Amino acid sequence: MPPPDEITVPTETGPGRLLVSRASSPAGSPWAVLWLGHGAGGGAGSRDLAALAAGLPRHGVTVVRHEQPWVVAGKRIAPRPAALDAAWLAAAPAVAELAGATPWSSAAAAPGPAWRAARPGRWGPRPCCAWPSRCTRRDGRSGPGPRSC
Repeated sequence: MPPPDEITVPTETGPGRLLVSRASSPAGSPWAVLWLGHGAGGGAGSRDLAALAAGLPRHGVTVVRHEQPWVVAGKRIAPRPAALDAAWLAAAPAVAELAGATPWSSAAAAPGPAWRAARPGRWGPRPCCAWPSRCTRRDGRSGPGPRSC
């Protein structure tokens, strides 16, 4: 898998980054673009996002992983949700330009930014939202608590 293209996106809270894994299907051009956001505890290199970026391009889907400005800046704690929304929405024009006439949608570990940014897309008003369906607590017990997914 070739390394992703990197696009820096200016935001109010500093530069964000888009990591673009372009479709490599035999047909050539992608049939879809999927814009992915990481959760508060990770980055664009998380296992689930990396797996999608590695696998989907072979099937004609360009994968765009969005790295929030706080991660690009090397911080370990996410800012308030409004700042996350603003950074996500600031990247929407770059994703739309990258997609061109290709249908695109967004997915994120938290529904807020992906949900609100889906409006400019061409797959309707609702994005995908990725929540782990099966997680175990780090201590092995069930119920609320820190998770390992």
